[in-house]
Amino acid sequence: MSTFPEVMLNTDESVSYHENIKLNKEDVLIHIQWILAKEFRYNISSHFKIWILFTNPHRYGPSKEQAISCIDLKKFKIQHNYAELKNNESAPWHQYLFVLETQIARHTLKDSSTLDSSDNSNYEEVVEKLKKVTMKYRDLVCAHAACTAIYLEKSDTKQKQFDLQNQYINKLHTNITTLKNTITKHTELIIRYQNELHYAGETMYEIYEVIRQKDLYIEKIDKEIKQWNDGIEEGIQLSSISDDEFNIIEKLAEQYESPPDNMLCPITRSIMIDPVIAFDGHSYERSAIEQWLKMNHKSPISGSELKSRMVLPNHTLRKHIVEFLSGNN
Repeated sequence: MSTFPEVMLNTDESVSYHENIKLNKEDVLIHIQWILAKEFRYNISSHFKIWILFTNPHRYGPSKEQAISCIDLKKFKIQHNYAELKNNESAPWHQYLFVLETQIARHTLKDSSTLDSSDNSNYEEVVEKLKKVTMKYRDLVCAHAACTAIYLEKSDTKQKQFDLQNQYINKLHTNITTLKNTITKHTELIIRYQNELHYAGETMYEIYEVIRQKDLYIEKIDKEIKQWNDGIEEGIQLSSISDDEFNIIEKLAEQYESPPDNMLCPITRSIMIDPVIAFDGHSYERSAIEQWLKMNHKSPISGSELKSRMVLPNHTLRKHIVEFLSGNN
């Protein structure tokens, strides 16, 4: 770890900082005033930054870099082993303010007769600021010492708690050993129960599959019954006449005024063009009975409940109607 030598404000013409860097006493005081004007907070991190600014006047100052960048600060902390020494009272950043205060006060007393009033005022201002900073710093050191004492006291309490915990853990180990012996005795019994449970599980799964297949079959039957009741049976296409054929028969029917009753639709009382048979056994015009069944589940003639809304084409009756109309026309 590299460290800077302590800065001594003696009566020589210049002050050594680091390596070959030298400043006269007036420049040192100006440098100190520039640092104090920044009004750093009173904590260890701030003292470290002040120490870096103070011991690097060739880089930081009123006419140079004004602050330490984050990257450079990390480098300085690594270079000076800040992480391990930051709470150590012998670290240079914990001591240099006291050295500065002592040396500047001594220098002020020796040279006060040679200074004019403005210079003397500057020196006194610097010394006063350094005293305030030092007192704050000393308070921090005292607080740190108090925290250390509390920490040691708590550490001792924690050690006692740790010993009690160890005693308790030893008792637990004894109990655990006893429990392990008991568990070992029951291992075979548990394995036997597991085998029986496995067999029971397989049996239950087989029963479940049987029930599931039964439920699927019931669901299928229910679906078929619903389709039958709704008049729709999957896989069977119920035929109906084409639009052209319908139009031809309709024109023939319009020319005939008194057709037989068996050719008339019970709903429309008109000649049936596309006759179908409903589940009440009667024939109706397809469009008329389909419209009826959308709102009713009973026979238009008897009023009885229909078992299904399915209708089937009455090819025989339609053929008879077409032959009847064609022959009369």
